[in-house]
Amino acid sequence: MIEIDRFDQLRSRLGETGAAIIVQRTAQLIFDSTRTSDSVFSMGRETFLVVYVEANLLAAKQLAKFITDRYATTHFSVNGETVLDCSLSVGVVEYDGHPDPRELVNRAQRVLLEEKKIKRDTPHSNP
Repeated sequence: MIEIDRFDQLRSRLGETGAAIIVQRTAQLIFDSTRTSDSVFSMGRETFLVVYVEANLLAAKQLAKFITDRYATTHFSVNGETVLDCSLSVGVVEYDGHPDPRELVNRAQRVLLEEKKIKRDTPHSNP
């Protein structure tokens, strides 16, 4: 699960149209970073779910790092303003065989929330 950090602040600063541009470009970057066999879902405006098939936890974490690193170096231009302070938080989990897919999504959400908490509590984290 991938979420755009500080999305409400971005929306306040850039307006609804600017926020929509950030969401569209984020989705495109995620799509471009995955394989055709993978699935990418919108889980709300600023949250995405990537199903990285036939991959173990290490491979999924490597993909997540690739996406977040690529995103961190991407400069978005919105209404003539260059937006440099976009970042992503990611919650990576591995399928454990549970028959209900909602359990996998719920675990990913919990890991994502923990990641966001760590970012907030770390003094040297990105703004």
